[in-house]
Amino acid sequence: MNKKQREMLKAIFEEPTLSNVKWANIESLFKNLDAEISEGNGSRIRVILN
Repeated sequence: MNKKQREMLKAIFEEPTLSNVKWANIESLFKNLDAEISEGNGSRIRVILN
C-alpha cells in the first residue's frame, strides 16, 4: 500500500467524516487490497473483500 492509499484509508475513518473523499481514490484502495467490485441496482456498488 502506497502513501496515498494509506492517507485515503485514514480519511475514510476520520471523525467527523470528510465530504471531499473521491470514489476513484476509494476504488483504487479497494483494488490494491484485492477486492472485487461490481455494480448493483441503480447507483449501488458491491465490494467483496477477502
